[in-house]
Amino acid sequence: MLPNYDADYVFVTLLEGKETSNRFDDIKKISIWKNLTAVKNNHVYAINMDTWLGYTPHDIDVQLKEAVQLLTQEL
Repeated sequence: MLPNYDADYVFVTLLEGKETSNRFDDIKKISIWKNLTAVKNNHVYAINMDTWLGYTPHDIDVQLKEAVQLLTQEL
């Protein structure tokens, strides 16, 4: 189903831990992942779950600042 959700940008939230990291490494090796537009254009961003799950005004301010930083950084 992943190709049905092909996007220009992908934000990935991963739980901490070796198992999660290894699983994501496995996903990054498959052709379906490699053929996603965001992956081809180097527009995949790992984001911190603790930062991005909050809904307070402060949390949203931090999320917006991080999103701007991620999306405007030089590649």
